[in-house]
Amino acid sequence: MKEEYQFTNEKMFCENMIRLVSAECQLPLSQIKKSIRLANVRKMVRKYSKKVGDSCFSLTADDACEICDDVASWVANVTLARQCAKDKLDCYWDNELNMMVFKDKS
Repeated sequence: MKEEYQFTNEKMFCENMIRLVSAECQLPLSQIKKSIRLANVRKMVRKYSKKVGDSCFSLTADDACEICDDVASWVANVTLARQCAKDKLDCYWDNELNMMVFKDKS
């Protein structure tokens, strides 16, 4: 059985997850905060954590990694969408690859 970690201040935990993603992805905190809201991170945290008692949450290190991955993916997707909206990237669906493809316009 994996070791579980507990936290009581959900808002602070979510803010710390955002800071961790900022450091790990080497992105400015301001860019991450422009791309994801605290409420979105809170939903991700609640998806992976278990409520223990009235004001305590529990999760494993693997769960925390999943949350970080979800936050990083969200930020990357928002960044790509913004670049497409600014007409700096082309975006299309490739049936052979079965995925979205992004290409620099230059």
